[in-house]
Amino acid sequence: MGGEWGDDDENARARRANLEAVPAAATGGGRYVEERPDEPWWLDADEMTMTIVLGADVDEVAGVLGLDHAAMAPMLLPEAPWQDDASPLALLEVPGAVAVAEPNGWTTVQPDTVTALSRLGLTVALYWNVNLVARFVVADGGQIVRDFDPVVDAGEGTGTPLPQEDGVVWGLDAIDEAAALQARVTGVHLTRGQVFGTPHPTASVPWPR
Repeated sequence: MGGEWGDDDENARARRANLEAVPAAATGGGRYVEERPDEPWWLDADEMTMTIVLGADVDEVAGVLGLDHAAMAPMLLPEAPWQDDASPLALLEVPGAVAVAEPNGWTTVQPDTVTALSRLGLTVALYWNVNLVARFVVADGGQIVRDFDPVVDAGEGTGTPLPQEDGVVWGLDAIDEAAALQARVTGVHLTRGQVFGTPHPTASVPWPR
């Protein structure tokens, strides 16, 4: 995301060889095997954006992102290639929604992008990096209705707190709490097996400037 939210390019490149967002357990043939497929997707994720768009289809979401869904190659996120100044972006089709997974990326939490996606349906985006810079954004109908940093704002931020925030303790596990909140708001409960252990249409997307 650059500036306030993103990382400088040198630090982001340096972490690529050691991204916990895509921990690998390879077989003898070198294929990634997700060893904890039933665990929540955010377990041990080190730097990530996960955005969920309700009521949308994958072609619509790809179009908003400037991608051609038909041209995106199905692959496992841990095996997706990296390029300079870019990171993988995968589209996950789930019942009633599309999830966008970005290890080390932050395209879909950008205000212009998240509001554009929200014209397709309620959109909830969660981003964090290794420095625990984080952002939780809810947008609907082209407007951001909730925007806060789970680590710093502790439930404050912009917009009226969501009913699903009742009882949340924003402490040391703020990222876990935010990911669980995203699941409660959207009704989409993703696992590591779904996100990292299943092939999805994937593209390399340049980092926002």
